[in-house]
Amino acid sequence: MSSGTAASTLEPSASQAPVPVEGIEFLGRYDGSGFRHPRYLLRRSDGQVAQLPWLLYRTAWHLDGRRSLAELAALLGADTGRDITASQVGFLIAHRLRPAGLAGAAPTTEPPDQPPGRAPGETGTVAAADTTGLDHTQPPRGDHLLMLRLRTALVPDAAVWRVAGPLRPLFRAPVVVLALAAFVAVDVAVVAVHGWAGVVAAGQQLTTAPALTLAVLGVIVAGGVFHECGHVTACRYGGATPGPMGVGIYLVWPAFYSTVTDAYRLDRGGRLRTDLGGVYFNTIFLTILGGGYLATGQAWLLAALVVWHVETVWQFLPSLRLDGYYILADLVGVPDLFNRMRPILRSLFRREHADPLVADLKPWVRRVVTAWVVLVVPFLLYWVVLFAVLAPQLAPAAWQSLTDFGGQALEAARSGQPAAAVVGVLGALLLVLPWAAGSYLVATLLGRLARAVRGWLTRRRRGAAAPTPIARARLAPRTARSGLAAGCLLVFGAGLAGAAALGPPDRSPSASPAVPAAATAPGGAGVLAGISGPPTLYGQVTAVRDPDTAVVEVAGRPITVDVIGADAAAIPVCALDAATAFARDTLLDQAVTLVPDPTLAPPPPDSPTWPAYLVLDDQQSYTDTAITAGWAGAGQGRYRPGFLAEQQQARDTGAGMWGLPCAGPPP
Repeated sequence: MSSGTAASTLEPSASQAPVPVEGIEFLGRYDGSGFRHPRYLLRRSDGQVAQLPWLLYRTAWHLDGRRSLAELAALLGADTGRDITASQVGFLIAHRLRPAGLAGAAPTTEPPDQPPGRAPGETGTVAAADTTGLDHTQPPRGDHLLMLRLRTALVPDAAVWRVAGPLRPLFRAPVVVLALAAFVAVDVAVVAVHGWAGVVAAGQQLTTAPALTLAVLGVIVAGGVFHECGHVTACRYGGATPGPMGVGIYLVWPAFYSTVTDAYRLDRGGRLRTDLGGVYFNTIFLTILGGGYLATGQAWLLAALVVWHVETVWQFLPSLRLDGYYILADLVGVPDLFNRMRPILRSLFRREHADPLVADLKPWVRRVVTAWVVLVVPFLLYWVVLFAVLAPQLAPAAWQSLTDFGGQALEAARSGQPAAAVVGVLGALLLVLPWAAGSYLVATLLGRLARAVRGWLTRRRRGAAAPTPIARARLAPRTARSGLAAGCLLVFGAGLAGAAALGPPDRSPSASPAVPAAATAPGGAGVLAGISGPPTLYGQVTAVRDPDTAVVEVAGRPITVDVIGADAAAIPVCALDAATAFARDTLLDQAVTLVPDPTLAPPPPDSPTWPAYLVLDDQQSYTDTAITAGWAGAGQGRYRPGFLAEQQQARDTGAGMWGLPCAGPPP
């Protein structure tokens, strides 16, 4: 039997003419392809894009519901200059186009001895499984490694189109240059004016002020939405149609996503613009944050600025499906890098039998993709093994922290501290979410492994040979960009840091207690005797003794608090009365949160005072307020660098004791 001749040829009739799928759009040649042989794209009605070799692309092109298999074979023969039979066309439709949702009903046909003639490299590895009875009302979607899961669309296509329209001028070349120049200028100004000390002070405010932590979370979430607007705007600017935006779970963290699958129709430059659109919008957002911080001096804006800088850099990581992955894929012209990971690894150990998915790559592309695989596989394995090793050890600690955060939220709610209560709830959710999502991810991977083993055993039992590599349609999903995956990790990490500062410290015997439970006051009574609850306490200031000492009533018991970080010894005599008056005006009769500093040694057992930060209802730490106003010196504590920066600022401006009536520090 000659090459390309079917084992059994069925004479088609008019009723057997294969039908196309409604809504298929033919996009043409894939620009900037990294393959030896060209790839062609078509778009299904559900927005999924498939990349096909020439033969399959032309087969789908000629389907009209009227042409018989013989007529299709004649047309394909004219397109390719090869002898193609009706049986071969029927085989391609039934076993290649239909499983990918790219063709409707096809006549039953026996598989030919060899598929239609093809150029070397037009290959694939998916089994030519029988698709009889396949429900084409729900076309199959690409199920790829490390894709966004459990996603739901929040903004429909039409709304996304309207949002992207007014933002398109931001991608004009002069605007891009000005925006990037402004970003650099603002960043330089922030570093020059405040430096690292300002960042430390910002972190201090977050860990002692729950409401500010929530404000940073809100700003970062807004930045994530704006990031996705960058992708859809770049997509529309290039001439493609963006899809819906929504939220899902990426790995174990919540993430926003935007659908820009239609960007495959663009040239390489247009696709790269879409890839970088989110990062570009990040720079605009950072410029606004930086400008706001320079104008107001609000430390929480600086904290949000730092977090969003880190998230922007994280986006370039190519080992996960973040922006860096898509940038690399478009640079090399291979849109499905993760699908080539296993063939690349197999080819490294079996060079004499190169996998068709590898052999079809251009030489330089193959080298780049191989280098990517060699770097990414150990990276992913490291984190999987690390999680498997640490999970049993982390589970008890996670449960303890969960109960601690729950107790903190209840105590804050009883004490009328809504911000602290919300932070406590967020802390609990942050602990639950990774475990729940991680369990889902593990179950998904185990399910894939079970299906693979079951398929291998079935083929072995039936004595089936390995699938013949022939041309196939490959779905190339670009449906989700997890532009906030890393951002959410940092956002919730910031919230966790704030919650942890308000929550109980380590209660293990080896830990230094932040609360001197055994401390005694005159008369032998413990300072905290009879007071229950977490070390972060809530009360009302009933008296102010001096600039760094106050009496706080907690649960009906007075506690003398030595304010951490406010050094009254640095106040000259000429300013002592004014500093005490400032403390009374600021603290007296105010509701406060008492936050310990676990980095400081506990007081001696006979100490009549308890060292703590005092955080007011407006979420400002009294320590920061007093030092900035010039009525206290910079004392000790985990945030001393920030205190020193605030003290220098007060000295430079002549505030409080650094000005009149003392006209400077004591000799």
